Amino acid sequence: MHSIDRDMNVALAVSYRYLTAGQQKLFRWLALHPGDSFSTHAARAIAGGDSPAGTVQALEVLLDFHLLEELTPGRFEFHALIRDYAADLTEAVDPEPDRQAVTRRLLDYYLALADYADRVVHPFGRRVRLPGPAAAPALPALGTRSECVALLHADKTSMLAAARHAAAKGWPVHAALLAHLLGGFLDTWGDWTAAIELHRRAVDAWRAAGDVGGEAMALTDLAFVLCRTGRHAEAADTARTGLAAARAAADEAGEAAALDTLGIILSLSARYVEALACHDQALAIWRELGGRHGEADALSHSGMAAACLGRHRDALRRAELALAAYRELGDLQGATNALNNLGGLQQDAGCHDDALVSYEQAEAAFLEIGDRQGEAIALSNIGDIHRLRGSHQDAIADYRAALEIFREIGDRRSETEALNGLAAAFSGAGNQRDAIEHYEKALALGMELAERRAQAASHLGIGAVRLAAGQHLTAADDYRAALKLSQDIADPVLEGHALFGLGHVAARTEGALAAREHWRTALARFEAAGRPEADEVRALL
Repeated sequence: MHSIDRDMNVALAVSYRYLTAGQQKLFRWLALHPGDSFSTHAARAIAGGDSPAGTVQALEVLLDFHLLEELTPGRFEFHALIRDYAADLTEAVDPEPDRQAVTRRLLDYYLALADYADRVVHPFGRRVRLPGPAAAPALPALGTRSECVALLHADKTSMLAAARHAAAKGWPVHAALLAHLLGGFLDTWGDWTAAIELHRRAVDAWRAAGDVGGEAMALTDLAFVLCRTGRHAEAADTARTGLAAARAAADEAGEAAALDTLGIILSLSARYVEALACHDQALAIWRELGGRHGEADALSHSGMAAACLGRHRDALRRAELALAAYRELGDLQGATNALNNLGGLQQDAGCHDDALVSYEQAEAAFLEIGDRQGEAIALSNIGDIHRLRGSHQDAIADYRAALEIFREIGDRRSETEALNGLAAAFSGAGNQRDAIEHYEKALALGMELAERRAQAASHLGIGAVRLAAGQHLTAADDYRAALKLSQDIADPVLEGHALFGLGHVAARTEGALAAREHWRTALARFEAAGRPEADEVRALL
């Protein structure tokens, strides 16, 4: 031990002797928290039978003795050396059953907190049965979805540490359930690396416990997040494994959920016929089970595949049926999401007036229910319509408002998309310097998040700006980068845009024959996806 450490230990021993027995116990037990910081409520869970007021008073004493630091009101941390001292004390003083009881109370608290927040924010989500807590945890006073999201975001690092600790130290059910309950929030925040890690641990935990139904749920959760990162082949394989597990467990609801997730993944992989078949199988199961909400989800999710197969009327019908089902169920969140998705189908079909109405209604509804993420997504979508109509200054204002919210709530994936939209609006307004700057910001963030679709969109935008400036070679580099990314994720629409751009580069550098070769392939991609961009390419040919 270094002399400075010995001096610190002597000083800590003196401070520790001045604490009451209850304060000493709390000091020792707080070192059992696996995270870097903890809240007052987590400290209460650790303290157990002590009164809430007594725990708060003990925390104040520990602060007065400089044994704890208060990072923000109600949030505390140890200095590393003090934590080590407290950990050594609890190891020496507290019997193993007592330390295990502390861990159980803390994990029960985080599980109850995540479950409560999930019920408020995702009230129609698939519910899971929690293990009975050793004692009912005292939760913070939470009412609105924004309060729940804010608290979970503040506690995110601690809860992730608790989930990892649970998986490593013999609490597999707590680890698996925390992964499921936190998954939707981590997705919103774009924290996919952490989500993938947690879901993999959950799969291992359920598998070790011999719970095939739990394993199916965890595999389906994992598949969805893998899809978010553009790892579509791995995501599809994972979803199929989850589907097989659900069938082995005779879990029809789990089977439908896995099928619906597989459909989403296959749509994003441009395998639209297979995707629609999966969604329709899920739809049939939900109807047989009387699962009206699952039916609405399958209808809503299947619209993309139907539209990309050129079945626009069918896609709109599915979106409208989903919207009606959500409204019938009283699921304002689901109805608003469906309305926003309906706007997307209308936009893709070139019906910009109808899309704007849907997006504006969705924005108003998101505001009403306090869904900040949804509000920002709707604002960004409204920006798309304004940009497509040539109202670039309105679009810039929309994108900036959306970006402010995305950054506030930590939704980095959507931030990337809004940055690309803002860059395109700057370009349309003739401000190419700001356009390049924002495309490059979006590209950097997309690379950080491994979001290949967003990266491809950034390269397409940069390529268009450079092409217009006569920088043909660098424009071709960006279009080729976009082409490679779009082929990697099997996105025919993005691939079509990259080929379209390469055709324009070729027209200026190699001649009409080389340009037509790129445009013919682009036309095939747009026609296969039933996209209106095909008309523009035909005109060039």
